[in-house]
Amino acid sequence: MSLRQSYARVAKTAAMIVGRYAHAKQFKRMNREIKFLRTRLGREMRDIGRNIKVDETLGPIFAVSLLKASQIRG
Repeated sequence: MSLRQSYARVAKTAAMIVGRYAHAKQFKRMNREIKFLRTRLGREMRDIGRNIKVDETLGPIFAVSLLKASQIRG
């Protein structure tokens, strides 16, 4: 299974930036970065969902991860 795009590097950087903004009490900027992270997470979830439809054996493998991701995304 290959994903269209991996956001591992981008998400790691954005998560660090969120912490910095929170520490500096720049909450509007922090919320903007959190929205960015949630958007990327949604893209990953949809991409994994498309791959699961193609290959049925991937469903049980990603079930727990997709459940956690949907809880985080809100």
